[in-house]
Formats: sequence, structure tokens, C-alpha cells
Amino acid sequence: MLSTIIFLFVTSALLTWIFSIVFKNPGPWNSFWVLLTVLFLIMFGFILWVPPVGPVWYDIAWLDAILCGVVIALLIGATSEKKSDFPKNQKGEVDLVAAAESESANFSIFGLFFWSFIITISVIIIFGIIHKINVSG
Repeated sequence: MLSTIIFLFVTSALLTWIFSIVFKNPGPWNSFWVLLTVLFLIMFGFILWVPPVGPVWYDIAWLDAILCGVVIALLIGATSEKKSDFPKNQKGEVDLVAAAESESANFSIFGLFFWSFIITISVIIIFGIIHKINVSG
């Protein structure tokens, strides 16, 4: 299990680096660490629940994990939109009040969705670990 966790962390870190630094698209959260966490948790849940289809090396379905990570990173990248740094009014001037209001509205809506997503993925992982323990032992 430890080798799986290390492999998933390294793979998710590599995918996060590719999408954040190389493609300059860290997802809708605009954060390297959040994308890393989301990719790692989704890949971990995937490895726990989906039976291996591809080659297995040291009890790690490595091709399955990599493909899952790439697909999820592409989906996250596709759903994020490029935003300008500051909204502009009709004269083309920066509107700081509108920027502050839209930022606070986006944060409150995003915060609820993000934390419910993280909790759901964590519950899936916990049940997957319990299921593996019950099946193995």
C-alpha cells in the first residue's frame, strides 16, 4: 500500500507540474497545491475501487493510474476558464469594486463545492481501504 501511495503522489505531482507550469493551467482553483491534492485523491480512490485492467508492477496498476490522472487533469483543465486579472468598466478602466465583489462571490460558491467534493472523495477512499482490508483479511 505504501508503494501505491508513493507512486500516486509522484504521478499526481508530475501531472500537476505539467498542467500548472508547462501548460499554465492549474485548473479552476488557480493553485498548484489544490490541483495536486485533487488529482492525488481521485487517483487513490480510482486505484482502490476499480479492478486493474492494465499491467501491474509491485501491486500497482500503473497504467490505469496514469490514464486516470491524465483524463481527470484534462477534464479539470477544460472546465477552467482564463480570467483577466481585473474587470474593466465601459471606459476600459479597472473597476476594483467589481473585482472585489466577484472575487468574494466566486470564493464563497467555490468553497462549498470544493469542500463537499474533497469530503466525498475522502469518504470513497476510506470505504475503499475498509473494503480492501475486509477482502484481504
